[in-house]
Amino acid sequence: MKTLSTTVYSVRTLIAAGLFSLASGLFLMLTATEVSDWVSEQFAERSAETYATVIMDIQNFYSDAIVKHGKRTGIRIERDYRTSETPTIPFPASFTIDLTRNLSKRYEDLQFRYYSDYSFREAADGTPRDQFENDALSVLSQGKTDRFQKLDTINGQTVFRLAQPIRMEQGCVDCHNTIAGSPKTDWKVGEIRGVLGVTVPVQNYSIWSIGELGSSIYLVLGLYALLSALVFFAFLFMTKYQQERFQKNAMQEKNVKLKRAARQISELAYTDSVTQVGNRVMFRRELDLCLSRVSKQGKSYAIVLVDLDHFKNVNDSYGYEAGDFLLAEIANRLVKLAGPDGLVARLSGDEFALIITDHQDKQILEDCCRTARDILGQTVVYDGQHLMPSVSIGAVRTPLDGIDPDRLLVNAGHALRSVKAAGRHGFCVFDDALRHTTNRARDLGQRLQHAISMNYLTVHYQPKVCLTAGNLLGLEALMRWPDPEDGIIPPSEFIPVAERYGLVSELSELLFSTVGRDLKKWHSQTGRWIPVAVNLHPTQLRTSSVLRQLLNRLEETGVPRECLTLEITEDCVVGRGTEDVPRFLKELSSAGYRLSLDDFGTGFASLTHLMELPVAELKVDRDFTRKLGDGSGECLAIVKAIGDLSGPLNMDVVVEGIETVDQLTKITHLGLTIGQGFHFLPPTAFDVISALLRLKQPFRDRLPLAEPAENQQAVKSVQIRN
Repeated sequence: MKTLSTTVYSVRTLIAAGLFSLASGLFLMLTATEVSDWVSEQFAERSAETYATVIMDIQNFYSDAIVKHGKRTGIRIERDYRTSETPTIPFPASFTIDLTRNLSKRYEDLQFRYYSDYSFREAADGTPRDQFENDALSVLSQGKTDRFQKLDTINGQTVFRLAQPIRMEQGCVDCHNTIAGSPKTDWKVGEIRGVLGVTVPVQNYSIWSIGELGSSIYLVLGLYALLSALVFFAFLFMTKYQQERFQKNAMQEKNVKLKRAARQISELAYTDSVTQVGNRVMFRRELDLCLSRVSKQGKSYAIVLVDLDHFKNVNDSYGYEAGDFLLAEIANRLVKLAGPDGLVARLSGDEFALIITDHQDKQILEDCCRTARDILGQTVVYDGQHLMPSVSIGAVRTPLDGIDPDRLLVNAGHALRSVKAAGRHGFCVFDDALRHTTNRARDLGQRLQHAISMNYLTVHYQPKVCLTAGNLLGLEALMRWPDPEDGIIPPSEFIPVAERYGLVSELSELLFSTVGRDLKKWHSQTGRWIPVAVNLHPTQLRTSSVLRQLLNRLEETGVPRECLTLEITEDCVVGRGTEDVPRFLKELSSAGYRLSLDDFGTGFASLTHLMELPVAELKVDRDFTRKLGDGSGECLAIVKAIGDLSGPLNMDVVVEGIETVDQLTKITHLGLTIGQGFHFLPPTAFDVISALLRLKQPFRDRLPLAEPAENQQAVKSVQIRN
């Protein structure tokens, strides 16, 4: 009995242990499943927090570094940066929108959204906000929390959704409250600009289940339960190992994705999208690094600026795709020219920059620039069209010309402008002579500003003469600067200085006020309004508001519009920022002002402009007149063609620069009837012109084979006085 009782007791104990093991196994299995679900949810939550933190850090870096640097370097910041002709960078909100869109497209199992009650009432990807996003925006806007989260189900998939606010900082408030197009102008620090939403799927981890126990033998049941419990513990251990391994792989994959995203953001921040070379920001960073090597390692570099001449004409004639193709081809050629150690960047719409090593010898650098000009000027074929690019190149050397980056770029710009002033399609290396020229221009700029403020500049007038009768048909108003140090400084020298130092508006105001005053005096003396031509600078037409004010002020003095001729050159209608100029010129013509196209025959597309512009007068450039006196048959044919062209178009033709009787004779034989030049009278002061206006045919004796006029002595007296 005792043995039997002991055996039964032992069996019962074993069965109880087995049942306990089974119950424990079942309990642990169920608990493990719950733990697995909890771990999955926690992993999804941590992942969402990590993604949101990374995106917020990227946006803060973009706002604090890229945008601020862009403002310091003059790069435009626009919402529609993709359609801008000039290099721009996006607003921080636009940047975040593009970033979330690209991340959502690239990683299909994740979703990133940006939404706001201002400008983006729907989500940034164009789809309406759902209930979670509306709730998040409502709760976060109350300012009680900086986080809104929820487990949700989308398309049958359990997901973890997180929303974090993007609040306005002081720099954001300063920008948004002043920028045009902002949805409101009373932003405050801490106010919500938008909400960043991150959706991460919750991964489910399956756990093996324990099979059904069907044995009727208690001992086997207990042993089986115990074995099941042991197997479960072993499986639980393996599951934990697999989970840790999965988390490790997931973190590695996430790091790879983040590095890839960071690389893409870096490319966006430092690469030009059209040409795939560096942009202005990258160029400035690399230039600073190169200059630090100059100081520390004794390195030497050359900085070269390359500008495409008349690039706007390519866009206008062939379209923007052709322009982009040409820019990309020029960039490819520059990369080959720069070599593996050089750097190429696109600074603006049609301007590139290069950094090349070890080019301190001026002759070697000039040879490199000459080679670059020739290679870049080779034909580019686009869609069957042959494009003929032309480039202007300016170069500077470091440390020979200094190590300050701003001064180096300014000097390279001086070299580039000197090429453009000389007719473009050339090159110039900055040297002591150019430094002297730029220093003189800076000195002239200061003196010119003082001369304008002291009203030292005067207006002289040159007559337009009837070549058949000797009558005075009108005048051309020309600025003169009598300087105490240099004497009379010609407009060809001080007008470019005025343009560079922003003094064109002041000169124009002085010119128009003087012309208006002189016209009224002549009207009171003669009883008639004398036609006067005034030269317009290209900047006056590109910013038409100032010119409108000057014309309105002149009209208020009583001067009729019909007596004022506005002379323009092709530079007024060719180049960047001239898209609205033809419309403005038509408006001026309709208002009664006469338009004259100066220096005709020397421009890039003057014949085309005759069809587009309401021009009433053509002025033959003085170079043609000079070459007529030299016996040039080509110039004779060109001037004749201009005269023949003007008749059907109902335009007057004025020949400039007549200085000799031989020139005048050839011009009159071509049938041209209006001219001006030193042969008749150089630009002269108001009093001299007043004396001429009292004569009927003051220039009769200056015509070929003319009979001595009765007022010949009076004209000579006027010329002597002049």
